[in-house]
Amino acid sequence: MTTAKKTKRRGPVPKSKGSAIAATAEVQSAEEKFNRDLLTRGDAAALDENGNLPLDATHEIVKTKNGSKPVLQRRRFKMF
Repeated sequence: MTTAKKTKRRGPVPKSKGSAIAATAEVQSAEEKFNRDLLTRGDAAALDENGNLPLDATHEIVKTKNGSKPVLQRRRFKMF
């Protein structure tokens, strides 16, 4: 009868703080580019006077402040 040798289980490898900061910066720059592209293509729009989103828009501009980035929220998917 052969007994298997028990192996010691290792935990997850701890990440360094530098990689977490770099990942956060990458995510933030990707979000900014995505929002900029939505605005450029016209996929983000404000509601009209009746409270309706234009048919070609997929995201609503929820709020904007002077000189800051607009807050966008997905409202629908695009149907091709």
